[in-house]
Amino acid sequence: MKAGKFLLPIIILIAATIYFSVFIVKEINQAIVLQFGDPKRIISKPGINFKIPFIQNVVLLILLNFIYLLEMKELQDQD
Repeated sequence: MKAGKFLLPIIILIAATIYFSVFIVKEINQAIVLQFGDPKRIISKPGINFKIPFIQNVVLLILLNFIYLLEMKELQDQD
């Protein structure tokens, strides 16, 4: 019984750490990993990635917006 009281919080702590460490970059996204506000990595390939929980944050950028803005700029330059 005592082992169950100690084992359950450890399992919950490990699960929470894994949950906050994993993030997914989709095909239409790019990710910037920030550590205390400073950019550390830029991830442009889709897939599962890892970060340090509570120290690093992830900002996802949607590439479709950038492609649209570049096309609009090209159209304005042609005029």
